[in-house]
Amino acid sequence: MYIENNIVVELKSTLEMHKVFESQILTYMNLLNAPKGILINFNCKNIFKEGQKTFVNEIYRNLP
Repeated sequence: MYIENNIVVELKSTLEMHKVFESQILTYMNLLNAPKGILINFNCKNIFKEGQKTFVNEIYRNLP
């Protein structure tokens, strides 16, 4: 999901998070020139504590 040309959101429902998911979202962010990405896993007890991970890249550093 690509929100307002700024944030890439990847939604998952898996038992465990794999490194390939992080690689995917970083690739999407680079291809879309998005400064921020959020990876959310719905298959966990608490989404806020263990079900999400936020990523930023070099584009984020250059924002005003």
